[in-house]
Order: sequence, then C-alpha cells, then structure tokens
Amino acid sequence: MTEADLNTETRQKKIDNLLNKMLLDITVFSAIGWTVGLGAGLLFHRKAPIRNILAGVGGGYGFVSNRVSLKRYV
Repeated sequence: MTEADLNTETRQKKIDNLLNKMLLDITVFSAIGWTVGLGAGLLFHRKAPIRNILAGVGGGYGFVSNRVSLKRYV
C-alpha cells in the first residue's frame, strides 16, 4: 500500500464516521424536537403541525452542527 492510498482510506473512514454521527444527531434531535412539540402542542388547537415543525428544527440543528466538520474532509 502506498501512502496516498492510506491517506485516502483514512480520509474515507473519517467521512464515514462523520456521516454516521450526522445521521444519529439528526435522528436524536428530531426525536427531542418532536417530544418538545408534544408539550407545546398542549397550548395550540392544531397539535400535529407544531410537533412536525419542532421535529424539523431539531433535525436541522443536527445537520448544521455536523456540516462544518464534514466540510473539512470533503
């Protein structure tokens, strides 16, 4: 194996780990947002849109928090 191949393999492994972390963060933050939406839905007549909006905000936060670190390797 050459050094260039090792660098490519190491870089790819880091990218894979970051993508896995991003997927996990999006899932967790979406679930947290949806759960907060359950509580906030008690204050509104139409509960489903509030839950979905807060879940989307949580998922967006999970994506943005990992986007910067992913750009370093891509």
